[in-house]
Amino acid sequence: MDIKSRASTTTFVVTIPRSKLSERPEEKIAEMGQWEPLAGHPGRYLLTVGPAAADPSQLLDRIRTLLGDETEVQPLLWDEKGEPKIPTGQVLVRFKRSPSDQELKAFAEPLGLAVEQRNDYIPSQVSFRPAKGAKGSVDELIERIREDDDLVQRVWPETLGTYRRE
Repeated sequence: MDIKSRASTTTFVVTIPRSKLSERPEEKIAEMGQWEPLAGHPGRYLLTVGPAAADPSQLLDRIRTLLGDETEVQPLLWDEKGEPKIPTGQVLVRFKRSPSDQELKAFAEPLGLAVEQRNDYIPSQVSFRPAKGAKGSVDELIERIREDDDLVQRVWPETLGTYRRE
């Protein structure tokens, strides 16, 4: 069973490297929409743009161009209950069996991924991050993995939860 999520077409998670925070990124992006810091996560922001983009990948590219290639931009994800999930940019994959280092490399390279780490307790579970220069969104990457690989048992985005008191 996979964890399903839906990518927003109007709200994006922008992660600015610490070295770039002094460049006032909010000024570079102000004309695109509403910019707000993500509470408790320095360097992470939510950018909400006007009407939904016809082609979200073009919008992602435009944001990256304005803020620089080192900036991580991902659509905000909505879970099956309608709750927001903040993608970290990493993808977690549980394989049907524990892959060798060679198999991980053969799996990751065509997808534009790099191995972040293996799970110490579940050897068949591996965390990946986009390789340097790789573009696209986590949700697109997850769909490609689901469609193309029969070694995979489950795949899901690594996310930060959001909580509220009721």
